[in-house]
Amino acid sequence: MRRGRISATAQVRLAAALGLGLMGVARDANADLRSEASRLAARYRELGATVLKAESHFLSAGRSVRVRTSLSPTTNTPCLTWIALGVRGAAFSLERLASDDAALVAPGHGEDGPEPEDELEGQGAPLIERSTRAGVAALTSCFDSAPKGGLDVGLVLASPRGAVEVIVVAHRGGLPPVDEVILERAQGPIPELVEPLPPLPVALLAERARSLSEQARRDGAGAVVSSVMPSRADGTGERAVRLEPGCHRLTLVADSGGEPADLDVELRTRGGAEPFRVDRSHASDARLELCLDEARAFELRWAGAGGALDVMLLDAHFERPTLPGTWSPAARAAVASVLWRRRAPRLGAPSLEWRGVAGTTRVPLRIEPGACYVVGLAVTPGDARDAFEPGGEEAGAGARLVVQVGLEFYQDVAQEVPRGAAVAFCAGASSLAGVTVEAHGTRVLSRVAVWRLRGPSP
Repeated sequence: MRRGRISATAQVRLAAALGLGLMGVARDANADLRSEASRLAARYRELGATVLKAESHFLSAGRSVRVRTSLSPTTNTPCLTWIALGVRGAAFSLERLASDDAALVAPGHGEDGPEPEDELEGQGAPLIERSTRAGVAALTSCFDSAPKGGLDVGLVLASPRGAVEVIVVAHRGGLPPVDEVILERAQGPIPELVEPLPPLPVALLAERARSLSEQARRDGAGAVVSSVMPSRADGTGERAVRLEPGCHRLTLVADSGGEPADLDVELRTRGGAEPFRVDRSHASDARLELCLDEARAFELRWAGAGGALDVMLLDAHFERPTLPGTWSPAARAAVASVLWRRRAPRLGAPSLEWRGVAGTTRVPLRIEPGACYVVGLAVTPGDARDAFEPGGEEAGAGARLVVQVGLEFYQDVAQEVPRGAAVAFCAGASSLAGVTVEAHGTRVLSRVAVWRLRGPSP
């Protein structure tokens, strides 16, 4: 292939070709809108209405166009409807300003005229109709007598740019809505807004603490330690906590006297810019879960206690899953956390493990048909920093673990610090799997381990 500068003639031809292509796309879109407008006008004529005007407009954001309409003094169709059709999702509006000599009343689609509550409060008041999700805006005005002057309606586009078809129809009585004539313009049912129910009352602090402790022990907790901490007048507070090696379920309970509260909590290292664990759900209790390979000091912060009230911290301690001793404490904590939260069975020594760096790494994996496996991933800083220390959490922006077995994919995303992910799968009839690790960030290391759970079925 020859390389070089494009001649002036070739540039002109290329620009013309691109321009014609873009014009073709615009013409196709406009043709569809024009076809719908023609179908709508034809249907309204069948119903005895008079189509006074049909216009096409192409507007940019914030631009408007004036649509002028007039009625004959002898007209027997005292209602006017302006209909604008745009592409789905386009945002535009129709605005009608009544003339001083026009007895303008609200749209009345029956011979008995408008209901009293539908009357406009004064002449000259603006009447605006905005487009629906289906790209339709319709504005109707009915008159006791035909106005002497012209009627102006403004079409204003809020989308970046687009084509809009406008038709003006004079009629007596009602007209079927656009989505009944052009079925593809139906925007679907809109759910009715329902006021949320008031929150349910909660049990007293002692009863809730007892129930949470019993639940933790049923889940396998070896011990549950409680401590009471005061809140400030605005319902916030903080406390330094030291967590021992193992897995922890930290539950914060507000002493709100049976009234529901919205308690939020976060766990930070001292001096850390970002929290390691956060619970901002709308609930009276807040819960955090994490695993540690060694004892560490944290700062617990909370808000939403409902005033200067006590909160109780329940620390349920669980046994940490065993991981290779050659891994760093942060890497062991990362994979242990995800395995523990997903209630993985007790795992022995991994059958295979490897290291990786930042970027995408793909590794083929020999598997035994009928066997099941667990793949764990840890992403930690590649320098001397610790993931738990200030700045260490910024070394890795996240990671994704993907395992492909035949035509099936299994994936997990490592987001919380320390960043860990895990997937479980069974080989079925396959003897080969593919493991892909996408580690984002700078100066990061990834550790991957594979455990075989059981052999093929007999």
